[in-house]
Amino acid sequence: MKRVLCLLMLVASAACSSTAENVVTVREDEPTVFVGNPGLLADLSMTNVATRRRSDGRLEFRADLINRTDDDLRFQWRVEWFDSQGFLVDDPTRTWQPQVLNGRASFQVSQVALMRDAVKAKVHVERPNEIKG
Repeated sequence: MKRVLCLLMLVASAACSSTAENVVTVREDEPTVFVGNPGLLADLSMTNVATRRRSDGRLEFRADLINRTDDDLRFQWRVEWFDSQGFLVDDPTRTWQPQVLNGRASFQVSQVALMRDAVKAKVHVERPNEIKG
C-alpha cells in the first residue's frame, strides 16, 4: 500500500512539473498565460509582456513572441480572456491566427478584450495541424 501511495505521489509530481514548464504567467496586476505544444514553446519565447486598462474599461494585452531558432516557425495563436473568478469570457471573434516567424525574428501579439470584466489573458500557440475546433 505504501508503494502504491509513493508511486501515485511520484506520478502526480511529474505531471505538475511537466505542466509548469509549459506555462508562463502574466495578468493585469500579476503574470498572463502562455500555453501550447511543449516543442513549439521550447522554440518560442514571450517577452515585453504588458497589460493596461484602457479608458473604455477594457483590458489590452501585448507581448512579443521571439523565434529562438534559425529556422522558420509556422504556428497559430489566439488569446482567451478570463474574468476575476477565472471563468472564460466568451468572445466569438477570437479565432486562431496563422503566423510564420522567420528564424530569430519577433512578432508582437496584441489584442483588446471585448468585455470590460476581463482581467486575464491566455495566449495559446499551436502548430497548425494540432488545432481542434
